Amino acid sequence: MGYKHLQKDLITFSLLMGSISTLIKSVFTIIPYYLDITNSMGILEMGKTIFNVNKVPTDLSHVIISLLAYIGFGAVLAIGLSLIFVKTGTDYYLIKGSFYGGFIWLILRNALIPLGMPGKPQPLDTITALFSITSHIIYGLVLAYLIVKFNKFIRKAPYLPNT
Repeated sequence: MGYKHLQKDLITFSLLMGSISTLIKSVFTIIPYYLDITNSMGILEMGKTIFNVNKVPTDLSHVIISLLAYIGFGAVLAIGLSLIFVKTGTDYYLIKGSFYGGFIWLILRNALIPLGMPGKPQPLDTITALFSITSHIIYGLVLAYLIVKFNKFIRKAPYLPNT
């Protein structure tokens, strides 16, 4: 499948852009976590859910599985923003992307995902919450940029207003 075909396949293209955006987002949670600035990062939170444990083992296999699941989850969420662009057009795409990232943080990260974790969910401290919401907004901004700039299907769809 060449690049031209990929541009026509909105779902596959969205999955790819979501994977890239999630990797970029991860930098903004991994670095503060390993510098002991924050007490949590999304990859480990995903691992807690997958392995149904309160603390994810940090051996290579558990970390890789958690990372792949985390990237996959971000990739699937990207389809939603692509569909928003198909429905509403790409005007103000960075604003739409930042709100999409914030919505994911508010609803998924803080309301739904904790329901799947074992034990009582631990509240985020202020600095961790700040890095977390910032990384989700960065995810939405990067995702919106990548989708709009590299997907001609959305930008040139004849049924979209103002694209």
